[in-house]
Amino acid sequence: MTTPLWFDNQDMQSLAGTNLARETSVKLQQLSEEWNQAKESMESLDIDTKIFSFEWFRWAATIISSRAFISTHIIPHQETFPILFPVVDILNHSPTAKVEWDFHPLEDFTLKILSHGEVRPGDEVYNNYAPKQNDELLLGYGFCIPDNPVEQFAIKMRLPPQVEHAARSMKLFEPNNIPFGMDTSFATADPTEEPEYLRPRGHPFGRYETRLPFFRAIPPRIVHMFFIQALMNLNLNPADIHTNSIQPRVILETLLLTYEAIDKRSQTLPLSPSRPIPFSNDKQKYATIYRDGQAKILHAIRDELKAVFDTLRLHDGVHQRHVIFSTTEALARLTAEFPSHAAHFKAGLEAQYGVDVSTWSRYSADIAVLEAGQQPAELSVWKLLLCLFLVLYHKNGSGTTYENNDSRQVIFGWIEYLLLQTPLPTTVTDMDAEALQDFVLGLTGSEEEVEKAYTWADEVVDKFAFPLVEEVQGEEVQRICMYLQIGSDDGGADGWMYQDHEA
Repeated sequence: MTTPLWFDNQDMQSLAGTNLARETSVKLQQLSEEWNQAKESMESLDIDTKIFSFEWFRWAATIISSRAFISTHIIPHQETFPILFPVVDILNHSPTAKVEWDFHPLEDFTLKILSHGEVRPGDEVYNNYAPKQNDELLLGYGFCIPDNPVEQFAIKMRLPPQVEHAARSMKLFEPNNIPFGMDTSFATADPTEEPEYLRPRGHPFGRYETRLPFFRAIPPRIVHMFFIQALMNLNLNPADIHTNSIQPRVILETLLLTYEAIDKRSQTLPLSPSRPIPFSNDKQKYATIYRDGQAKILHAIRDELKAVFDTLRLHDGVHQRHVIFSTTEALARLTAEFPSHAAHFKAGLEAQYGVDVSTWSRYSADIAVLEAGQQPAELSVWKLLLCLFLVLYHKNGSGTTYENNDSRQVIFGWIEYLLLQTPLPTTVTDMDAEALQDFVLGLTGSEEEVEKAYTWADEVVDKFAFPLVEEVQGEEVQRICMYLQIGSDDGGADGWMYQDHEA
């Protein structure tokens, strides 16, 4: 008996982090409840239950799960129940076995070995249980198939009931309001009836239909759930969203939420070391095959999503077609376009935060350490930078004159893009404008102008900044990033949404 119903504590460790670990616990609880009900029924009929045991009951349940067929094909027109075919039902499974079942209801059946010419004396004869994933094989039959071609990762996520109710009231579950060209059938299906799966590349069942390649591994219901959350996070009115022309920032927010959920799940199911591990028994061997297959799928899809962010990031530099920036790239752009202001700003950073701005990689490492510590800094640096960018934008006649000879300032394009999403405030926050001037030295203007710029920057960063993990000097660190297009007509920035980003 090698199904998880027979695992001891040490065996169960091989299932740690998997969906089957919890499912096994639920199955044992259900079996225990069935056993107690059976005992009560027997005792009500004055049957001596002392001659029975839960272990026997568990053995019988395992026999049924590992050998039973459904009754439909042999006894039709009745409610389906499990049925045993002695001797024939002991045949092992092979996904490559070519067999055919020929049923004659209420009479007989034949198991035909279609590849009988390949069977030699002494060979084992196999049945084919049909395509089954390793979780079903392990829980029901007590074995797994290495590199199972139909393996998927089951995922269960739902919106909180009150959020789903609100979304339905706003008609976000109407087929014409489901985005990204996804299959809309989930909107009317019962999410508790069928499990949903993450599917790796090349899966024989195919992936999910969508115009956005990076969502093809994710069930449409899950993508739609994160789309609804993205609208709420960005404080957008669903009535203003047109499914055929969704803003890139909304798509990015949906992607960020999806990635965050899968990344968090992957941390509970880390990849195993590649070195062979000795197993104490077959239960641990099969459990490890299942667990490693699940982890491989989960991490592969996590890496697919991460590849999108990596494509959109240009670490320690600036390029117009990259649209996700940390303060490193924003400072580099400031240095390229307004070198004198950049020099003063960097001096302010050194004095205020003690960061080293002698090289971009050194600054990235220092600011990441601060961000991970008790006094996060990169959010504040973003607010100061955007404040400075906006003041420069207004000071230079909305981008008509520049400190250098560039024909088009990237910084001003960013400001125009952000102003479209977050207009300037009508009131300003009470703050120390003189302290802000330490970062915008050389700009003569009223304190009110600086205060208004900082109030706006504070709102933009709180609304649109997000964390991303990147590698800095050989270590993975968290950076605070912004999605920045160059003005409202930066059509080239949208191309990332329709590209297949290889991990």
